[in-house]
Amino acid sequence: MIIVWLFLAILVIAFLGVIVVGSPYVPSRSRDLKQALGRLYPLSESDMLVDLGAGDGIVLRTAAAFGARAYGIELNPFLVLIAKVLNRNNPLVTIRFGNLRSMKLPPDVTVVYTFPNTKDIASLTRKLLTESSRLNRNFHLISYGSTFPDLALEKKEGAHLLYKVTSQKNTLTV
Repeated sequence: MIIVWLFLAILVIAFLGVIVVGSPYVPSRSRDLKQALGRLYPLSESDMLVDLGAGDGIVLRTAAAFGARAYGIELNPFLVLIAKVLNRNNPLVTIRFGNLRSMKLPPDVTVVYTFPNTKDIASLTRKLLTESSRLNRNFHLISYGSTFPDLALEKKEGAHLLYKVTSQKNTLTV
C-alpha cells in the first residue's frame, strides 16, 4: 500500500511541480491542430517541427501525419514516457525530457509549436531569438492562444497564431 501512495505522491509532485516551472498539461484538439498545421503553416516533408511542452505527443503525431519530422521537448517525465509509448513506432517523431532554459533547437528547425503560459512569453521570446541567432536561421512559431508582442505576426487560424522568428543578425529567410 505504501508503494501505491508513494507512486501517487510522485505523480502529483511531477504534475504540480511542472506548473511552478512551466505550463500545465492541457491536451490539444486534433481538429484544431490539423487546421493549424495544414492551413496556417502547411507542413511538408521538408519541415522539422519542434513542440515545446510536447505533453502526450499529439502535436508530434499530427506533424508526422503531414510527413514532417517532429521533435518534442517535455518537462514532465511521466508525459515524456507516455509520448514515447504513443509514438514508439513512428520514425519521424523524437521526444526528449527538458525545459525552456536548457533547450537547444535542432539545426534544421523550420517551425516551433507552443501552448505557453502567458508568464513565459517574454523569456520564451528571448530564448527563440537567441536560438535563431545561434542557428543563424529564421523559423516560424505557432502559438496556441497566446500572443507574442515582440514577434512579427503573419497569420491567424482560430486560436493559433503564426509568427516569424528573426534574429537581428540573421539575414536568411525560411
